Amino acid sequence: MASHSSSSSRHPSVKWAQRIDKLFITIELSDAKDVKVQLEPEGKFIFSATKGDIPYVVDTELLDKINLEESKYSVGLRSIVYSIKKAEDKWWGRLLKQEGKPPAFLKVDWDKWVDEDDDSEKGGKDFDMDFSVSILSIPCLPYLDVLGSVNYSYGMIIDLCF
Repeated sequence: MASHSSSSSRHPSVKWAQRIDKLFITIELSDAKDVKVQLEPEGKFIFSATKGDIPYVVDTELLDKINLEESKYSVGLRSIVYSIKKAEDKWWGRLLKQEGKPPAFLKVDWDKWVDEDDDSEKGGKDFDMDFSVSILSIPCLPYLDVLGSVNYSYGMIIDLCF
């Protein structure tokens, strides 16, 4: 992954997982402002945002082509989550076109990861976010204070509430 702008920009922490038909890319950057994303059908992925006065940038080439029309993202308080539809339903051996060791800020998202052999068994139980639903509309959100923390992941909230 190459830096998109000057050396004053930083890379946010990036996690990824996949299903046979889509990628999940999570940019961990709390309180991000001016969030911009550029996706291109050939697999170009550019993210930029600011936190305070510090610019954060990810500029990379994904391994293969993507379907722009069916790709979505959701900006939350602590992260930006992308659901990127692959152009072809197939498993990718890696996220990036660039071969070799991935950059230090790129990690596997084990919370969303499913092995290739398990994907067909999961059916509709994969991590499929509804990007039209605000976390504020989750019925049990007022009760989370009783649980003592607001540091629950979306998946944990769903498990607790439903």
